[in-house]
Amino acid sequence: MEELKIIIADDTLTSRTVLRRFLESFQNISIVGEAENGEELLQKVAIEEPHMVLVDISMPILNGIDAIRSCLQILPQLKVIFITGHDHYAVEAFNLSAIDYIVKPVERVRLLQAVEKGRQAVKSRNDQLLKEFSMMKEGLKKLVLRSDRTIHFIPFPDILFIEKTARKAVVHTKLKKIESNETLGALLKRLDTGFLQTHRAYIVNFDHVSSIVPSGDTNLVFFQNDDRQAYISKHKLNEVLDLLEKM
Repeated sequence: MEELKIIIADDTLTSRTVLRRFLESFQNISIVGEAENGEELLQKVAIEEPHMVLVDISMPILNGIDAIRSCLQILPQLKVIFITGHDHYAVEAFNLSAIDYIVKPVERVRLLQAVEKGRQAVKSRNDQLLKEFSMMKEGLKKLVLRSDRTIHFIPFPDILFIEKTARKAVVHTKLKKIESNETLGALLKRLDTGFLQTHRAYIVNFDHVSSIVPSGDTNLVFFQNDDRQAYISKHKLNEVLDLLEKM
């Protein structure tokens, strides 16, 4: 297991000493620096690039909240545990996506819980980066999709079908649904030959189709290992079957 690199930031030597002793009793921890104020913390984060910081909020020169705002601009993936003598900064701390917020005096078990929570967050991010690197290495194509203020990178094999509902296009993947304001036509142009528009409201990834079953004036599309369904209009069925024979 990779060592978790941590910086301690607190203007009180006694507090830093307590935190250091607790951390030294945990497994796979490397304390890569200590800071007495927010500016020193910012400098050490830029140099050491730690996985996590334990930071007091009430520090001279630059307080912990403002220091972390600047640190996150340098190192967006930085995990933060705020340690403070007051509980009224909690909302502001969690708005900065803090892993945890501990009110002094710090107990060893409470700190261990927070650090392990941060360790899991670091591991999850590293696992995702490895997965994305592996997919890039294998040349796996992705659909780049904007949804609200988020940009999603969806591997083509993860997509079952895309459905038009009201003014949204909903991409159904194996694990979730992602909404987009784009038209089906615009999305289809960015997909590969395994995707076909089967209906005015559906694009289907035929790599996942298990069967097509007539149902009244339309046709139901069933997917492997999934209960969801899509549709093929009766006007599109022959065209879809012709295209599938050529694939």
